[in-house]
Amino acid sequence: MINNYQIVGITWRDHLQEEIEKISLNEEQALKALQLLQKKYQVEECAYLKTCNRIELFIYTEDLSIHKNIRKIWREIIGQFRIAKSESIQFRSWRGEGAFEHLFMVSSGLDSASLGESEILYQLKKTKEFAQKNHLIASEINFLFEESFKVAAQIKRNTLLNSGKQSLSEIAINIFIKPNLPDKDFKIGLIGTSPVIINALKSLLEREFKPTLINRTLKNIQDLKDKYPIKMISLNDLNSGNHHFDVILSATSATEKIINEKSLKAIFINQTKIYIDLASTPDVSSAVCKRNNIKYYSLDDVIEKAKYTHQIRQAEVANAREIIDSYLINLNQKINDKKYNSIYSAIQKRYQYTASEGIKRLIKKNALKLDQNAINEIDIWCSALARRFAHIPTLGIKGLLNNGPDGSVEAFIEGLDEKFQTELKLAILETKGGNLD
Repeated sequence: MINNYQIVGITWRDHLQEEIEKISLNEEQALKALQLLQKKYQVEECAYLKTCNRIELFIYTEDLSIHKNIRKIWREIIGQFRIAKSESIQFRSWRGEGAFEHLFMVSSGLDSASLGESEILYQLKKTKEFAQKNHLIASEINFLFEESFKVAAQIKRNTLLNSGKQSLSEIAINIFIKPNLPDKDFKIGLIGTSPVIINALKSLLEREFKPTLINRTLKNIQDLKDKYPIKMISLNDLNSGNHHFDVILSATSATEKIINEKSLKAIFINQTKIYIDLASTPDVSSAVCKRNNIKYYSLDDVIEKAKYTHQIRQAEVANAREIIDSYLINLNQKINDKKYNSIYSAIQKRYQYTASEGIKRLIKKNALKLDQNAINEIDIWCSALARRFAHIPTLGIKGLLNNGPDGSVEAFIEGLDEKFQTELKLAILETKGGNLD
């Protein structure tokens, strides 16, 4: 069953950010692509993650042919959205235990460009929420995500991997805020509403700076003004040249440059001139910034800076890895328990029914007259007895799952009487959301 899980994608380890952007889907496209994957190829569950450093497709299906051909299938699907089909883009694949291990690494920050960063966890949670809202995932992919969140939480609690400020937003902020810079009137503009920008906003407010939030449409950021004491201006206002900044940090999803050379000259009239561009597709021209003596930092530059602080957390990798390995050891047991918990419950109900019926016959046979309190006590006793008796076959089933050959549990069920067989098969199908013919 574990081999029904698969992850396919590309990451910063093998491809430049520009290459990743070439084959990325926006939210609307992703929804259509995933729905097509479900409808045309009968993939039971699927989800799509896109960040500046990775694109990953999560699937759960019992169809072996889909697992074998998923990279080809996904290329064909994204090709329908006129996404470039570059032969240089090679999707990686993680399946079964490898899929869980990979996602554990990702959610904990072990597979991030900035070791230990936590923004990816937020993005994974948003991915799960989007997939749930659109009925793309059910219990299986949800289980994959939830287990990864548990691992990330344990690593955060028990290691120093996430210690200090290591997110992309914090690294960007540390480019222009130094310990010897006490001036809280330093003028900082934040463009966009991405997680990186919102995290930067929170961090700057905590440090008592007063950043200005800039967005194409003010209406879309009104809720942020209600939440944070910030000034807001539109992108058109910024481009008018009536607002001046020492630093601008941007991370928008725009597909073209959002500020031209004339506007940049008008914006940066102070002594400090820094533009930090964390957008997947650059928001401004680096050449224009250089020509106007504006210090320009791209996403790749910020990632490069992260490498300098990489060693601080490197020592904690072994401890984090040990936590992941311990989860993987028990993973099959967890998956089996999730699948067969319904059987354990059905067995207990059968034992309870058997015990209750036996007691009723005994009472009737001996013409015993019992008050309601006595009957209630007998019911409690029957439940306790049922749990004890059901524990024995439950342990036996777990032994078959973990140590027996494939089909052991099915053979066990087939050896039962027809009615009990039906009860257990129904219990399994209800867990999967299926029907018994």
